[in-house]
Amino acid sequence: MWFAIYKRELKACLQSPVIYALAGVYFFLTAYFTLGMMIEFSDAYNDYNMRQLYGMSSMNVTEWVVRGFFGLMNFLMLIVAPLLTMRLFAEERRSRTFDLLVTCPVRDGDILAGKFLSVLTILGALLAVCFVFPLILGKYSQPEWAVVFAGYLGVALCVLAFAAFGVFASAITENQIIAAFIGFAGLLFFYLIGDVTSSQAGWKGKAAGAFSIRQHSMSFAQGVIELKDIFFFFAFAAFFLFLSLEVLKARRWRT
Repeated sequence: MWFAIYKRELKACLQSPVIYALAGVYFFLTAYFTLGMMIEFSDAYNDYNMRQLYGMSSMNVTEWVVRGFFGLMNFLMLIVAPLLTMRLFAEERRSRTFDLLVTCPVRDGDILAGKFLSVLTILGALLAVCFVFPLILGKYSQPEWAVVFAGYLGVALCVLAFAAFGVFASAITENQIIAAFIGFAGLLFFYLIGDVTSSQAGWKGKAAGAFSIRQHSMSFAQGVIELKDIFFFFAFAAFFLFLSLEVLKARRWRT
């Protein structure tokens, strides 16, 4: 049953002009800033060639461009994900079609899985298409491909967490704008909490860092894959999907 809901939601997404507008803006910003980093690296590299005699260390395109590229993708996905997930439950609750859905012989888990996987498919497609930029970079330079693939894994895990939180935000309100705001504000909080509290010594700073999406994603951009970071993203997504499921159960009971 979840697959039928998945196809229904995916079709609705692809028929909406919003998805194409978001995709266009996302690709434009990714291309603009990535090409800017490439040009900056090229200029700095040429300048470095003229100053080799001064003992400057070798320049690395992975340091200059690749890591910045993944940081850019994470931040843009943080914005795009709430805008895609805001309609999943909020729109149906506003139009009262959600009441009809929960009265059907469909399990809450199937409803949640279908909607979540549909938006995850869209976000995954956006992520996959952007692989063209590392390919362009690889044509004109020699990036460390192990770092590229590790970084892509990190972004994919961030997308998983972003989508789960966005689904939760949509489940708790019937206003799409409020759902998008809660999704963005909440994700921004979890993304930056480690940086804001990094100056605090002791258990408070460590606890904040443990819940920081950005800090757990940084190791992937450096080519380091650690199980604790993978566990964090799956646990984060599972927690908010569980909360979303509990919200659906409460709505069904009220209906």
